Amino acid sequence: NVGSPTAGTDARRAEFKPVTQIESGTVPLAFDHDMIVSDALERARAKLEYSTVATSFCPSEFTISELRQVYEAVWGIDLEPANFARKVQQCSGFIEPLDRTVTPSGGTGRPAQVYRAGSAVEIQPAFRR
Repeated sequence: NVGSPTAGTDARRAEFKPVTQIESGTVPLAFDHDMIVSDALERARAKLEYSTVATSFCPSEFTISELRQVYEAVWGIDLEPANFARKVQQCSGFIEPLDRTVTPSGGTGRPAQVYRAGSAVEIQPAFRR
């Protein structure tokens, strides 16, 4: 929970809004802030292609499904689970498997392998959206 934004005198009605609303133009922004948000989003999306920063948005121990959810949220697309898992596991040092599994959140299905962030800072080969 990130709490509530604190506004200065020139932005008394500051509030958090979903990025999709900002991108669609339904949330008007002052000055050149729409360009600032657009540039920041593109930078974040691009950074996921070549760096391991996505693991920073996961708990210390996570499943590949949880990692995939970070990519899907930032990129705004659905990724094919098996292809994503294969790519992630092929990137040396991106993630490290732990000696345990967790039951899927729905309670049915195969137990999911648990991972932690690896020592790599770059993804080789890079992911593409």
